[in-house]
Amino acid sequence: MELNTSIRKQTKTRLALEGPAGSGKTYSALLLAYGLCQDWSKIALIDTEQDSASLYSQLGPFGTIGLGAPYHPTRFYDAIDLCDISGKEVIIVDSLSLEWIGDGGMVDKLSGKHYQDALRAHRALLCALRYTEAHIICTLRTKRKLVHSKQEGKWRLLMAEIPLQQEGIEYIFDTALRLDHQHLAHVVKDRTGMFTGKPAASITTETGQLLHSWCLDGELEVPDDLQIKIDNCTSVAELHLLLSREDVDVELIQAFTRRRLELEGIDAPQLHSLRGGLL
Repeated sequence: MELNTSIRKQTKTRLALEGPAGSGKTYSALLLAYGLCQDWSKIALIDTEQDSASLYSQLGPFGTIGLGAPYHPTRFYDAIDLCDISGKEVIIVDSLSLEWIGDGGMVDKLSGKHYQDALRAHRALLCALRYTEAHIICTLRTKRKLVHSKQEGKWRLLMAEIPLQQEGIEYIFDTALRLDHQHLAHVVKDRTGMFTGKPAASITTETGQLLHSWCLDGELEVPDDLQIKIDNCTSVAELHLLLSREDVDVELIQAFTRRRLELEGIDAPQLHSLRGGLL
């Protein structure tokens, strides 16, 4: 166990689009996806909505995987795995709600004798959504429900749109947006800071481009084997030698720079403030 200074790493989008039927979830997801990668052939859509993605085939040659009942979580997991193997950069799950409420989905399985196996499969799917190398966009159906909400110090009963999935499903996403019938996106959760405090707006490809820039605004994660070699260098000369021998992406030069500064006795606050630089 050791205490380290926090450093923002480059990441991938983990985004949920919630909304009722007709709010534009699939179309908005496709626009976001194109903004993220700028290449329709690098987008895959897992379609549980009776080939609804085909309505938008004019946008570009994105890939699709048709997924019907039974909506067991392992089938979603396998579909995501296929997209990963195929080298897709953005994966859209349209819709993740059916994994929970669909025929053969989690609600069905939780009432049966094999519910523990189903729960394990559900957790594995959530891990896959969180840790796959691709950007992930999931659509979620919603239902209207009366909920207690505290406003101006008083508890009130309000009608709210609730996602049809496991309670608290938003926790696996960095961003969750709720679309209304005017196709405007309202913030539910936003770790990026891109949407918080801003008026509701339509989602466009430019939204995806902004998300892509946010994902890149951080250090590229260094492979473990290379980081070990860097940490084992005891002099700047060894670092230079290692750099000359390794095929290193320019984005990873920062790891060498940080080690050089450590060897030269630069303190932690200065290391934390470092943004780029060459060895």
